[in-house]
Amino acid sequence: MPTSTFYRLEESKRKRIIDAIVKECSNVPFEEVSINRIIKDAEISRGSFYQYFEDKHDMFNYLMEDIIQVFHELDVRFLKTDASVSEVLLELYDFILQRCLYHPNASMYQNLVKNFKIRYCLSHISSEQLQKRYVLLKEKFQLAFSEEQLIGCIQIIRIIFYNAVLEVLTDPTDLIKKRQDFCQQLEVLSMIGGNTNVKVEC
Repeated sequence: MPTSTFYRLEESKRKRIIDAIVKECSNVPFEEVSINRIIKDAEISRGSFYQYFEDKHDMFNYLMEDIIQVFHELDVRFLKTDASVSEVLLELYDFILQRCLYHPNASMYQNLVKNFKIRYCLSHISSEQLQKRYVLLKEKFQLAFSEEQLIGCIQIIRIIFYNAVLEVLTDPTDLIKKRQDFCQQLEVLSMIGGNTNVKVEC
């Protein structure tokens, strides 16, 4: 995330930097984002950029902050309430697509989410955090599988979720049908998990 130096900048300068970052990330895929173009548009030096952000991926996390925050909130709600996996994933699906299709910076979000690949949902979970999740999930669902199997389940869910989002970003037509298809996939996941009476509300 940005350093305290970034937040202490004059509002006009901070906005100029953000606008330059949003412009660059809206125009090209994330892997082609150029720090040189950003600092040129923002009228700052390369050294100044690295006073504000550790690297390009730090900048990425800043831009994705709202999505990451929603993910954390849904994660907590899922672990601590009666919310189902399907409910949480569907809410996250709707939020991400709202950003990617209807937000003023929709092009930026599309490029970032295509790079995101929902890696954050697993790669930023430490072994200690995973252990806590395993204990909570075991209590919540009376799980009979191991931590290694839990990681495998998370990876499968992550792939299904990302593919559903990517399908919309690749072809943003028939949105209702695509959402219904995703709901059906969630129902199948629930059945595999042992709950044969699940009907995902779309």
